[in-house]
Amino acid sequence: MQINIGILRRCEQSFLRDRLRTCQLKPVDSVVLLALSRHGQCNQDTLCRIVKIDKGRMARVMERLEERSLIRRLVNPDNKREKLIEMTEEGEKMLEVISSFSREWNERCFAGFTEEEKQEYQSYLERIARNALAGKENIEND
Repeated sequence: MQINIGILRRCEQSFLRDRLRTCQLKPVDSVVLLALSRHGQCNQDTLCRIVKIDKGRMARVMERLEERSLIRRLVNPDNKREKLIEMTEEGEKMLEVISSFSREWNERCFAGFTEEEKQEYQSYLERIARNALAGKENIEND
């Protein structure tokens, strides 16, 4: 079972990496854009914690995304020394393209499945994820 999940994940990563390359994006760029979409305007430290990457790597991602006008950095009105990051309209458009890649992947994977089978798979996957997260918490608390 582990081999099948691992193969599926590697195939998905390869598929998305190839699609993102057509937009001159790296996988981490898409993760940052998605995080900004979900969490809204935030500072770089918060974004590092959400995405789980170090400050140096995040600085390079920010520079790349800002050069493409996908994000903008604004001075925090409550703390002039801090910059807030927000997605631009161009970033929102790019996120739609990225989302289309995920939909394409899902359509490919679920070709020939009934809606009931898709729901059943999703239910199993959610249970697996909960079990995995519970196991992670147990390891961290030991």
